[in-house]
Amino acid sequence: MFDADGIAAVSLSASYGKPAGDGWQSADLLYYASGGVYAVVTFYQMWPVKVDNGDGTLVWRIDMTSAAEIGGLRGVERLGSGAAMMREIQRTVKAFLRDTSRG
Repeated sequence: MFDADGIAAVSLSASYGKPAGDGWQSADLLYYASGGVYAVVTFYQMWPVKVDNGDGTLVWRIDMTSAAEIGGLRGVERLGSGAAMMREIQRTVKAFLRDTSRG
């Protein structure tokens, strides 16, 4: 349970992963019992790659968000909310890269 803009909210999540060929597939599902965001689903596909003669991982990621406020947005407001989501994803990726040994 947490405070979401002054309203008590509950978050439940689940993750699933499985090997796929040489790589890995996973999905994260977050459900929010609040008035704003209903669910967030993130899918990942990861492949092993060689980078500068070292082992690495190529990650493809897609995020889907269900939120009441986003559905009614049009024009500039919709573009702005999309840009805000992209900034949040970029912050997450940068934090991930900082935590890796070669990031």
